[in-house]
Amino acid sequence: MDNIQGLYYAFGQLAYAVAAADGAIQQVERTALHKLLVEKFNNHNIDFDYSEIIFQILAKDHTKVNTAYEWAMREMKLNEYYLTEKKKKDFVDILQQIASAKTPVTIDEKNIIDKFREDIAPLKGDPVFTGEK
Repeated sequence: MDNIQGLYYAFGQLAYAVAAADGAIQQVERTALHKLLVEKFNNHNIDFDYSEIIFQILAKDHTKVNTAYEWAMREMKLNEYYLTEKKKKDFVDILQQIASAKTPVTIDEKNIIDKFREDIAPLKGDPVFTGEK
């Protein structure tokens, strides 16, 4: 797995954490994840598939939400050189849409998204890799 794939892998862990935060993963959340990944990241060939794959594995194993979140942030930090500001925004947007797929958005889902937004803010991609200045 390369560094870009590592970011998508981590995002799958985050998506799982948000979907599982209310105690159960709903089919509508799984469907939303797939649809949103295709819409936002289809131009990255199959790299975004890592998000769905890890989401499914964590759901099957009933991984604890906090554990999935910690794993995701560790992976994000390891691959931060490839993390663009646009990708950070897209990740937050998708997490919000996953949470909104099954209303109401719970306080636990909101807290995870807010924590992610805060935790990811200081991560900066390397301009050599991201093309950003």
